[in-house]
Amino acid sequence: MAYSTPARLEKEEFMARKPPSCTLQELIDAGPIEIKFGPIVIGELVARQFSTGSYGYSHHGKVLLPMPNGKTAYMQCSVHLTVFNSKDANAQS
Repeated sequence: MAYSTPARLEKEEFMARKPPSCTLQELIDAGPIEIKFGPIVIGELVARQFSTGSYGYSHHGKVLLPMPNGKTAYMQCSVHLTVFNSKDANAQS
């Protein structure tokens, strides 16, 4: 099944230097985001500041996923969602 991105930006708009859409504190106040792979909850994305100075959501963990053949696979999951231009916002403040 193909998924589309409802907030798809054109390249020129995406590449334009704009202030970040939210602050780190707004992400923290919003709380964690649940990650699902189909009906299976894999974990929660937690707001954080990355070592690069940018900020967003992050999750790392190991999960058991049932495979279509009936077996279960033990896998590692890493997800990073970075707020666009958040590193620049920290440099300007």
